Amino acid sequence: MGWKIEVVPIPVADVEKAKGSYSERLGFTVDHDSRVNEETRVVRLTPPGSGCSM
Repeated sequence: MGWKIEVVPIPVADVEKAKGSYSERLGFTVDHDSRVNEETRVVRLTPPGSGCSM
């Protein structure tokens, strides 16, 4: 059986700042961005050429 890592969760204190740093500075693609409730927001980013996102 072939195992691979597809998503790595990384909790951050400031989602907007983290999203900007990874997408604008490092060129990560924003795959998903949604607010679950007032306290919870889910953003998924993928590095260029990678099969694993965070």
